[in-house]
Amino acid sequence: MGIYEELGVRPFINAADNYTRFGGSIMWPCAVEAMVEASRHYVNLFEMQARVGEAIAGMTGNEAAYVSCGAAGGIALAVAACMAGTDPEKIERLPDSTGMKNEVIVHRCARFYEDIAIQAPGATIVEMGDERGATEEQLAACINDRTAAVLTLSPWGRMLPIDRIVHIAHARGVPVLVDAAFSIPPKANFRYFTCELGADAIIASGGKAIRGPQTTGLVIGKRSIIEGCAAHGNPNRAIGRTMKVGKEELAGIYAAVKYIMERDEDAVRKEINRMGLDIRKGLSSSSLVKSVKRSGDVVSIEIDLVRPGWSDQEFERLLLDGEPSIVTWCRNGRFRVKLGTLQPGEVDLVIRRLRELLST
Repeated sequence: MGIYEELGVRPFINAADNYTRFGGSIMWPCAVEAMVEASRHYVNLFEMQARVGEAIAGMTGNEAAYVSCGAAGGIALAVAACMAGTDPEKIERLPDSTGMKNEVIVHRCARFYEDIAIQAPGATIVEMGDERGATEEQLAACINDRTAAVLTLSPWGRMLPIDRIVHIAHARGVPVLVDAAFSIPPKANFRYFTCELGADAIIASGGKAIRGPQTTGLVIGKRSIIEGCAAHGNPNRAIGRTMKVGKEELAGIYAAVKYIMERDEDAVRKEINRMGLDIRKGLSSSSLVKSVKRSGDVVSIEIDLVRPGWSDQEFERLLLDGEPSIVTWCRNGRFRVKLGTLQPGEVDLVIRRLRELLST
């Protein structure tokens, strides 16, 4: 009896995305092996963290790197580093940020669940722009002598381009952080935001598409930011004491990053293309399928829900409750299949189950 069966938890095929609520990702075998090996010995955690950070920085072509407790933990530590640096007195005072630079600027149109990560070390969120986007003038107007950092995502819509944010913020001595939780891989993005666009640090999730331990994140960029993260991080008596990363997780994320830096991304793209074509071919005979389109590793399938009388939610439930259980989301008759989260052989199971439902 496996652990999930013993606990009465039903696993599913994840065709949605690497969301935390779905367990993030399935770790690379090399990451699991590294964690098991690390679990068998005692080590100095400060030394382990430093060596892993140096190795990841070297592999990715950055000044420095720090392993955090998830991307949200990385945001909290990076913000703390921007507010208090490595000053021992300020570090011990957080989350009381009185007298410090403690405002973090974000796009109003891109508020996200990690707001609490910004606020945890004692920062205040300042919104630029409106629900449609922001202008350079609006960003400049938000910067003052209390501004600790600007935090942005990979831009979409009318969000300001990162290089323009960097230009405006750096002219006023303000660092720029990029939440790149869903932007890596491709591995080129480890350097793109920092070395090409000039951001001071990126924060990435170690447990999503990187496929390391779910409880890890990465802060990568300028040494000053990373040194601040280390000063605030576990096991120091600081805001990061509640964000523990163990020797096992450090070993696992190191192995995962090493693996994706060494793997052939062209071969990965070819496999994604094959899977997308298999889905298109497998569903071509269904009269309920109106279109099949692929963008990157996501296949979007439009179906006629009216004829069988299903709502979006009912279709999701049919997939979830079926055999095998499949998780995805459906909106306005369109549902997605995230190819990057499927394990070997699962695309055939997904096609088989969809053909069963869509032949109704």
